[in-house]
Amino acid sequence: MQNFFFHNPTQVIFGKKTIPRIGRVLRLAGVKNVLLVAGLDSIRQNGVYDTIVGSLHKNGLAWTEFWGVQPNPTLGCVREIVNRGREDRTDAVLAVGGGSVIDAAKAAAAGILGEDVWSYVRSQKDVREAHPLFTVLTRSGSGSEMNDSALLTFEAERKKWGLRGPALFPKVTIIDPRVQFSLPWRLTALGAVDALAHLFEHYALGLAEPAPFIPALAVNEALMRSILENLAQVQKNGRDYAARAGLVWAASLGQSGLAAAGLGGGDWALHCLAHSISAVFPAIAHSEAVSALFPAWLGRLASLRPDIAERFARSVLGAANADAGQERLTDLLASWAAPTRLGHLGLGLQDIEAIAANLAVFAEHHGIPGRLSPLGYEETTLVLRSAV
Repeated sequence: MQNFFFHNPTQVIFGKKTIPRIGRVLRLAGVKNVLLVAGLDSIRQNGVYDTIVGSLHKNGLAWTEFWGVQPNPTLGCVREIVNRGREDRTDAVLAVGGGSVIDAAKAAAAGILGEDVWSYVRSQKDVREAHPLFTVLTRSGSGSEMNDSALLTFEAERKKWGLRGPALFPKVTIIDPRVQFSLPWRLTALGAVDALAHLFEHYALGLAEPAPFIPALAVNEALMRSILENLAQVQKNGRDYAARAGLVWAASLGQSGLAAAGLGGGDWALHCLAHSISAVFPAIAHSEAVSALFPAWLGRLASLRPDIAERFARSVLGAANADAGQERLTDLLASWAAPTRLGHLGLGLQDIEAIAANLAVFAEHHGIPGRLSPLGYEETTLVLRSAV
């Protein structure tokens, strides 16, 4: 068991008909002029936008809107949000969306009050001052609604790197699972894959410890099984509230810090590989890259640490052994219409060098990712080849 520090200051308001509370939440926090950050028009179609605007108006708040945050949010987009927030003298940021919107809003909240946001990324300084951030979650998977980190893509340099710090924790997150009834199945499934992979990153490294922290491993196993069980129910009936709520909450807890406590900080090889794919090929969403890599990474882990792969197979996937676990994971992803190899994303052997080179640049700045098996050039290309 590793020493750990656990502190999560985000207040969560969870359940049916909770979104109308946002105006009162902001007013009681002393907010007078909020910057609303959103993606495309889905929140207009599902009624979330009208509900939020009505609540802001009822509570006497002014607001400015920024629309158009895309998956893999870019530095250019965040700088535009920063300019909007400064020009209109906003005093808080409200992110309405999924992980990409929330990450962009976090970075902008830091940039509005501080220096250029990329300086935090480049220097790896903690963000200790930012506009207060509030979120209304409309798509689960990233867990950004309950943590202190964000990912940002610098397109010109093909870098998908992160920033973090205590000022980036949302003050309040509102989660009404019913909002996600209208999500396309593919987005629901890919979000669940990302959430499952977050938990697996912590779980795998925790099992590598000579004396694993059993309570934390049990929490991870329970959350991973919850994701699988609830996703199966949601696939049958997308409007099953109990299943949708269970899926959403398990995904949020997976990146809240609770699942990481005592497990050494996680491995993160899988996610770093996926980030490099999205950095080189921005049209590929992070969750798609994670899904396409996951079976190959589990297979590689089985050769490195068969004990870890076998426990995951038995305790989470209900498979007899590590090989059966890899097959079971592949079959599950396929049944969810999620990619199971890089070829499903249009990538092939010809793309491996560019991805490996991108990860090498990341490694020069942040250190070589992966603690179970560090992702140097040979290891990176080995995993990528097996994923093609």
